[in-house]
Order: sequence, then C-alpha cells, then structure tokens
Amino acid sequence: IPLNQIFYGPPGTGKTYTVGLAIKDFLKNFKGVEEKQCLAITFTNNAANELRDRINRLIDIYTFHAFAREVIYKNDGFYPNIITEADILVVMKDIIKELGLKDIKDRALFDGIKHDPEKNQLALLFYTKHKNDMLLMDFDDLLIKATEYLNNNLDLLDYCIVFVDETQDVSQLQLDLLYAMQRQNCCIQFKFVGDPNQSIMVFAGAVGNVIGILAERV
Repeated sequence: IPLNQIFYGPPGTGKTYTVGLAIKDFLKNFKGVEEKQCLAITFTNNAANELRDRINRLIDIYTFHAFAREVIYKNDGFYPNIITEADILVVMKDIIKELGLKDIKDRALFDGIKHDPEKNQLALLFYTKHKNDMLLMDFDDLLIKATEYLNNNLDLLDYCIVFVDETQDVSQLQLDLLYAMQRQNCCIQFKFVGDPNQSIMVFAGAVGNVIGILAERV
C-alpha cells in the first residue's frame, strides 16, 4: 500500500474510524515495523481514546499538545507545567486592570491575544511576562517548544509512520511541528485524513487549504 496518503472524508464518513483502519492495515502488512514506531495524532482526547479502543495495539496515540508535551519531556527529562484556564482568566483580569482596558471580557482578551496578536501587542507582552513569572506554558508554547527541540535535536523520535486525524483543522504551529517531525527522519511517512470543506477551527487559526499544501509535499 502507498505509505504517503491523504484520505478525503466528507462529514459522517467516519474519518477517525478510517485512521483506525489505516493503522490496522499498516500493522498487518508491514511485519518488520514495531508498534512503537507508529504514531497517531488527533485533535481531542475523545478521538484519541476512540482510536485506542478501536486499535488495541501498543502504538503511541496523542493529541497534538500531548505529543508536544512528550517531546519536551524527552528533551528536558521532565514535563512542563501547563497554565490552566482558571490561571489564564486571572491573568487576563490583571492585564485588563493594569492597562485600563474597558468594555472587554477576560476570555475575549485572551482570544484576541492568541488570534490577533498584532492588535494586542501590549496585552501579549503582559501575558507573556505573567506566564513566565509563574514558570508556566500554554498550549501554543508546547507546540513552539516541541518544534524547536525537534529542529535542533535529531535523536528525539523513532517513528517510521505518522497518522494524522482531522487534518483540515491543522494550525500553522501544528503544521510546523509536522514539518519538524519530517526533519527528524526524512524517511518518515505520513497518512492524513480530513475534509477540506469541513474545517471548524478557522477561528482557532486553522491553515487555509492545509490539505492542498500537504498534498504538494507527499
């Protein structure tokens, strides 16, 4: 079977189920590959748990952020401390007070910092300082740090094939992480499953036409 593939699945066609079938098919046909050399990446813990239940094999199955956290652990020898939603809202309230902002809610300010940083540069600086002072990382930090480590340390991964679920929702930071994984091992193979017409994560920074971009590379 071809190793570099993109599966297109419209709504309701069972894309996560397709990932499970692709993994089982690969393990059946490539006997020389150990299960721990296979990685599946999903977007949610529910999807990761669904894959674990369907496959029942010893492959690594993570969300993007959980995978990034594992990369950081392999490089540093300890897991990073993650800022909680409650911490974020407290910090946003402090920033709103410090900057004298009016008519903006804490959650809206955080969304602005993350998705439109150019318009929220001062708030972003305050947020970064607060976060660093607390020795915490947020989800974007996980992806950035893991990508940095993968680009600079070529001994962090031993995967030969990576399955990516819901590819249409991949953000630029997640795409950078996938590229960094490829730099770890130029022979690493990818299977992508997604529907370019079904992205629900544009508000969260999903890359437009990401499936088309990946199709050009595979």
